[in-house]
Amino acid sequence: LRTANQLEEAIRAEQRTRSLQVSIPGRVVVSEGLLDPVESVCLQRPHASDCLIDRLTGAVERTVCWSLDELRALPQVTRPIDIHCVTRWSRLGVEFTGNRFIVDQNKRSTTLTHEIVHQVMMRWLATSMPTWLSEGIAEVVSSQSYDGGRFKLSSMNRSIADEVSGGSGEFRMVKLERLMTISHEDWAAELAGGNGGRYYNSANVLAYYFLRLDGEGNGANLVEFLKEITKGTRADGSTEAQATFLLRDRDYEKLEADLAQAWRSEGLKVEFN
Repeated sequence: LRTANQLEEAIRAEQRTRSLQVSIPGRVVVSEGLLDPVESVCLQRPHASDCLIDRLTGAVERTVCWSLDELRALPQVTRPIDIHCVTRWSRLGVEFTGNRFIVDQNKRSTTLTHEIVHQVMMRWLATSMPTWLSEGIAEVVSSQSYDGGRFKLSSMNRSIADEVSGGSGEFRMVKLERLMTISHEDWAAELAGGNGGRYYNSANVLAYYFLRLDGEGNGANLVEFLKEITKGTRADGSTEAQATFLLRDRDYEKLEADLAQAWRSEGLKVEFN
């Protein structure tokens, strides 16, 4: 049996090797030198003792401020990670040393879960999915019941219906042509314009539909779609691939009708506007 340190070093070695060999469809794997300017910025104030993090807000219980000295005093750990930027470049096997924080397993951390799902999909699927699907799968997982460090997946449909409808059983969804063809830039613009909740919820409903409600209910068509875009033979999440494997001779209006009927059977009334 190998010790934890030996296992960790083996993981680092594998990721360093992968960083030289891997080819990711739709992405450019950059070399070490290309990140040097970014790294140098982080080293400009190595002895700063004033407040390094001025204000940490958002999905946190309290705002905090740490100095660099305070951060360095916390227990540290070194881990190899893969960096996948939204601008389509990747760098693999990068070693980071930082502080480890423990999540309270008795509290629901939906934002953290959402982001972890993104990291897992990037690590194992190794492709750029259309925005609605990437965000939708992350929302499907993060909207599930979480208690004592465990997800409860026995009522996924009910969890999603409650999440998007606020318990009302009704949801006004983004039109599917808009949702399924939206770019990263337009998605960001909708979030900046205050429409984030509706777009995330719409992606949640649509992703679960293709996972569990469409066709035979086994996600087979979605799997074929992912296989196709992973090949790298089509543009990432192209409308052509979506038409072939997800719409399947349906126009957007027919798909909306099918989705609304399927979700109605699950207790959620969906309307589009």
